[in-house]
Amino acid sequence: NFMITLDGLQEQLLALVVKKERPDLEEQKMELIEQQNGFKLKLKELEDELLYRLASSQGDILADVSLIEGLERAKVTSNDINAKAVVAQQTEAEIAQSRKVYVPVAARGALTYFLIDQMWCLDHMYRFSMTNMVASFCKGMDAADTVMTEAEKADNKRAAKGKSEVLEEGEKDELEVRVARLVNTACYECVAYVSQGLFERHKLIFICQLCFRILAHAGTLQPEFFDFLLRAPVETGSDNPLSEWMDDRSWATVQALKQFELYERLPD
Repeated sequence: NFMITLDGLQEQLLALVVKKERPDLEEQKMELIEQQNGFKLKLKELEDELLYRLASSQGDILADVSLIEGLERAKVTSNDINAKAVVAQQTEAEIAQSRKVYVPVAARGALTYFLIDQMWCLDHMYRFSMTNMVASFCKGMDAADTVMTEAEKADNKRAAKGKSEVLEEGEKDELEVRVARLVNTACYECVAYVSQGLFERHKLIFICQLCFRILAHAGTLQPEFFDFLLRAPVETGSDNPLSEWMDDRSWATVQALKQFELYERLPD
């Protein structure tokens, strides 16, 4: 577990996702890798052969017909390999673009695992195997074939009522809905796997940490509000008119919210 990096794990999980959703793409990618490795080996063999011929040549090199012919063959072969390599690079770019749509699924899996891997900070008993986590991740992807999201249920209800609603601009298409479902079911399965091994007092901490990381990764976590939530600063100097159901410290923290424009109209 200590050898993996976030980007490395994300790439491995992406391969699993694409293998399930688009096995043709993953097969093309593997074939492309093998082809490129073959090109490198062939060029190395040509280089070694030329160096050997030049080193073992006797007399005038220009008079050595076999050496000249070998150089010509090597040049033709090298040009052919270079041309195929250019095509392979274009194909690789197209495959990478097609795989990119599934990156959110892999990113969520990698993000979840690295949080799970840090749970030992709460209790040294919390040690989770990457193998089991990946198995849960794959199980969650399989569940996406049978689980229906709330949005999809709502769509089906509208269709059942016979309402012909025009899709709003920017509404998710079928593939985006599928990716969102994969993200949710895979993440849920990993969380369920971990939660069954946590103490009750640590489950809420784990879920909150996961939510914060998801929001931060999406760029929607506002640093100033998050910092306020962590520090819970207080503003003294005002009496607590709600002392019957709110303690003085909580009231002082509410008053401190006024530093934000969104809450500046809170009553004293």
